[in-house]
Formats: sequence, C-alpha cells, structure tokens
Amino acid sequence: MSEVQGAPPTATRNPGIGIAGFVCSLVGLFIPGLGLIGLILSIVGYRQAKRYGMAKGLSITGIVLGAITMIVGIFIFLAILAATGAFESSSTAVVLF
Repeated sequence: MSEVQGAPPTATRNPGIGIAGFVCSLVGLFIPGLGLIGLILSIVGYRQAKRYGMAKGLSITGIVLGAITMIVGIFIFLAILAATGAFESSSTAVVLF
C-alpha cells in the first residue's frame, strides 16, 4: 500500500501575547489607552508567531484594530481641543519695546 501525502498541517496555535494584543485592541475601541497597549502586544505576538511558525491571524487583527484605535483617538483628541478653543491665539501679548 502506498501512503497518500496531503498538504502539510497548517499552524493553528496562536501565541498568547498575540491573543492578549487582540483583546486589548478590541477593548481599546471603548477604553482610551488600551489601543496602544494592544498594538504593541500584537506586534510582539506577530513576531513570535512568525518565528515559531504559529498562526498569525489574531496578531494581525490586533495590529489593525490597534492602529485604527490610535488614529480615531488622535482625531477625537484634536476635535476636543478644537471644541474647547485650545487652538485660538490669545491677544494679550505684551510688547516690551
């Protein structure tokens, strides 16, 4: 009898730090600050997955969500500054000459 060889098994395990990065990025959509933590953890998880031949899906999703969270957070921060008038120049400059 001859053995039939199929495709090599695919990587199914995700690195734990990649899963933690995904969760932090997802929760970071609702809690400011966790997006950055999720982004960092996801990048570390992606590098681990690449090094050890593990699944990269949750790490990549965490990187994308973390980046989106950071961009949205920056826009919200700038909108709050604009709404409070932080960008207006004051006309109380004193001339010393």
